[in-house]
Amino acid sequence: MSDKQQRCKYCKEVLHEGARVCYQCGRDQRKWINTLQYLATTTAFAMVLIVIIQLLISGKQIRLSEDQNRLSEEQYKESKLKRIEAEDVLRKAELNSRLAFTISSTNFHKARLATQVTNRLVSESNLKISRAGVDIEALRTRTVTELEVLKSRNKLTMLADRVITSGDRKTFLELYHYANNSSDMAGTAEVLRVKGFYLETDRIGKADINAKTELGLIKDVSTESIIASINVAKNWEFRGRCVKILALRKEKKSAEALLDVIIHDENLAVMKAAIDSFSALTGYEAFDVFDNLPNPRAPQWWKTNKDILADLK
Repeated sequence: MSDKQQRCKYCKEVLHEGARVCYQCGRDQRKWINTLQYLATTTAFAMVLIVIIQLLISGKQIRLSEDQNRLSEEQYKESKLKRIEAEDVLRKAELNSRLAFTISSTNFHKARLATQVTNRLVSESNLKISRAGVDIEALRTRTVTELEVLKSRNKLTMLADRVITSGDRKTFLELYHYANNSSDMAGTAEVLRVKGFYLETDRIGKADINAKTELGLIKDVSTESIIASINVAKNWEFRGRCVKILALRKEKKSAEALLDVIIHDENLAVMKAAIDSFSALTGYEAFDVFDNLPNPRAPQWWKTNKDILADLK
């Protein structure tokens, strides 16, 4: 390529120096001309695209307008039908109103007499209701009182049943205090029922001195071991049998151990066995089956008489 030649900026064909348009690709060698052509082409394309979008929007608006027109026509027809129905109802209501007015005018005198009779009946009913209200209130008060009494007696019965079945000392004391603080004789009756049961029933049985234990034969076990067993044993029947054995041990420490059981043991059957054993050992006469529980009298008696009991070692 000579100095008087140049290459096309786009297809690289050899052109004469100063050529403005490539004879091969037809592109102008001036850059601003090409840029202007590009902008013109892009603008034209954008305008065509905008026109297409506007046509689509216009078509959609036309269809929406047609739908609205159809809906408006249907609503108009429906509104017209409703107006016709409303006018028909109004005519019927007017006829009924005229008929009712005629009937009411005809029966006005009868209605007035019926009103007077009704007023008199209402007055009589109010009087009867007033009297019945007083009677109902009195009945309600009496019923509530009776229910409270039944509730109280049911509680007493439950406490007494629990004492009889379990021998729980705390439950007996709850029953005893409830009976003492209530004017209802049912509490005293339940206390007497419990005492009667334990008076007639021996839940422990007789002590067998020939029975064999882990320590050997009962008759060979020391008094100290028996007392220690009472203090640690969880089984109330075992404690009760030990208490009965102490009645055969003519020792003051046996009497004092029995007093400790009378004061502290939580089982009434064991306590009763201790009272019986203490009486057999010392000659003490108990106040009753539980020796005046919650304030047993045996400790005070022992304090007064222990020094004169010569047969106890």
